[in-house]
Amino acid sequence: MIRLTRAEEPQIRADACHYLSLTENSEALNAIRPLLADEDPEVREIAMESIAILEAV
Repeated sequence: MIRLTRAEEPQIRADACHYLSLTENSEALNAIRPLLADEDPEVREIAMESIAILEAV
């Protein structure tokens, strides 16, 4: 799943980010944080939401 956060397609990056947040595993934060600077605004938004979820666990 972490590898998919680096996919070419923004929707795949966004989906991977979301699914990683569902794991409730804080180790996923290292894969999600770089997406805060993604070129796609939807990916950045989902990254922010995912980080909030994982930091709350």
